[in-house]
Amino acid sequence: KGPRDTNNRGEAKKPEEKKVAHANTLYVRNLPKDFSDEDCEKVFSVFGKLTGKTIRAGEGYAFIDFDTKASMNDALSKPVVFNTVTLSVQEKKSHAQRTKEKEERVRSN
Repeated sequence: KGPRDTNNRGEAKKPEEKKVAHANTLYVRNLPKDFSDEDCEKVFSVFGKLTGKTIRAGEGYAFIDFDTKASMNDALSKPVVFNTVTLSVQEKKSHAQRTKEKEERVRSN
């Protein structure tokens, strides 16, 4: 088994845990350092059901997983504000997308 076949406890993933990675995930930047799990629920649950989140407030970013693409798109379509701070929200890109964009930037320089 590879690292993607186990969860963060080292146990074999259940079939429902092997869903398409990042299909409904937002990449959020400009987070205040005090942004908490509860703040995340309050700010993003208005767009739909959250199925996961990784918050790195100290580093200023988070990944937010929604149960549907429609919920994710709803969050993308409106300004997301937390305590007067407008958060930068975009769809999470796959590793392949990021690599391709990086190669294109290098070629154009």
